Amino acid sequence: MNGYVGGTDTSDVGNGYTTFHKMADIRRPSDIYVILDEHPLTINDSLWVPPFSGPGTWQDFPGSYHSRGGSFNYADGHATLHKWLDSSTCIGPNGPIVWTVPLNQMQDIDWAMNGMSDPSP
Repeated sequence: MNGYVGGTDTSDVGNGYTTFHKMADIRRPSDIYVILDEHPLTINDSLWVPPFSGPGTWQDFPGSYHSRGGSFNYADGHATLHKWLDSSTCIGPNGPIVWTVPLNQMQDIDWAMNGMSDPSP
């Protein structure tokens, strides 16, 4: 589950992102993903934390089970399959995991971070 939605631990919140505790807090529910596929090697708790621990660094890895893509379920109830563009995001069941991504290959990290913010309407 998206660590910014419904959680009570805000210790990882940084970089101007908002934690949503109730539906009324989400102004644009079609833009905020709640449930997503996570890679099994980084399932270490009940939350998926986005890649904000440093420039170009994954915190938890998204899943890429579906032809280089992962499913994302949004607060408004719709779901999508997002296809990852960078091969370092699409790792096998046993790794290797590449935590730091070169700045010129950050399109997947940028996409994942966009689902963490709730832009003004």
